[in-house]
Order: sequence, then structure tokens, then C-alpha cells
Amino acid sequence: MAEVVISFDTSDADKVFAALAQASFRNRLLRAVGGIAERQTKQRFATKVSPDGAAWAPWAGSYAHAKSQKGRGLLQKTGRLFGSIANFVAGDSVEVGSPVFYGKFHQFGTKKMVARPWLGANQANLTEIETTLVSFIRAVVG
Repeated sequence: MAEVVISFDTSDADKVFAALAQASFRNRLLRAVGGIAERQTKQRFATKVSPDGAAWAPWAGSYAHAKSQKGRGLLQKTGRLFGSIANFVAGDSVEVGSPVFYGKFHQFGTKKMVARPWLGANQANLTEIETTLVSFIRAVVG
């Protein structure tokens, strides 16, 4: 009877799993991913485009004239929301957001205010994060 044997070299995977088991490596990885996601989020304030690719609605009516005279961008009446955007590493996860209470009104809209989503990720954002993850893994494997 013929015998077929398939074997796999798991040494590279073992290295990756060992690195991931180290809290310092996980923290570096999560901080890198969080930094990218934070930059991507802040970039939306310059491009005025939601994660799904839709342009933000312009200023409403008379509000537009008052704000354009002061040179302020959308969602930047005081700069507080933009300035508060940060990433937070907690355990095995990273979050990007703002503690500013009115951020949710801009994200989801209200009865009187159109939504201008500033949080979230699109495929290009995820691809950039994936590239960073691959770089970290390649550094471990050598």
C-alpha cells in the first residue's frame, strides 16, 4: 500500500504566536494600529469625507456664511472634537474616539442636523492597517 505524508513547518507560526504572547509586543502592535486609525480619523476633517466615501454635507443655510467668514472647517467650531481624538489601548484591543459628548451628534446626526460620520474604517484604511500587521509579523519571522 502506498503511503502519503504531508508535513508542515510551523516554526514561523510558532515565532509569531510566541511574540503575540508577549505583552510588550502586543502593546507595540496595538499602539501602531491605533496610531494609524487615529491619523485616518483626523484626516477626515481635512478631506470632509465619511469612511464610506460620501462627502460631508456643507454648512447649513445662514450658518455657512458665518462659519466661512471665520475660516473654520466643518465640525471644527472650536477644534475641541478634533483635538480630543485619540487612540486607547486596553488589554488586547485598541479603540479610537473622542470623549467629547457632541461627537455622537456629528457621527449619527439629529432631527435638525445631518450626520457627518467621522469615525469608522473603509477598505483603504483596513488595507493600511493590514500592511502594518504584516510588517510586524515579518519582523518577527525574519
